[in-house]
Amino acid sequence: MTGHTAAGDRVALDAGFHAARTRLRNLIRRGMLQRACEVAYGEGVAALAELAGPAARLTRLADVCLADLTETGDRAHIALQWDAIDADGTLFTALLADLMLAPAGEQACTLSLAGAYWPPPGLPAPD
Repeated sequence: MTGHTAAGDRVALDAGFHAARTRLRNLIRRGMLQRACEVAYGEGVAALAELAGPAARLTRLADVCLADLTETGDRAHIALQWDAIDADGTLFTALLADLMLAPAGEQACTLSLAGAYWPPPGLPAPD
């Protein structure tokens, strides 16, 4: 796949790693992480439409694939993939990313997202 843009962010959380990991598991189990992905896609498409025009709004999120939460040492990790449908019915991968939780002291941790984003077919990748 070509035409992608690197996507990533990191936020500090005022919670210890073990408490944050438990909360992340609960979000996954209750479907809230899935819902957060749906909202994020919708907000991203709205922002893209401001830059690329209203055609960007004609896509919709078709599926959010969440891998099982895995742990390696003192890290928790979940892989995610967003698949979307373009206005003409073409299915495309919109995002492949890793969501990672890591300790940052006794009562703090970081939540990071690193991956690649693909705009709807026919639209240029954002700068």
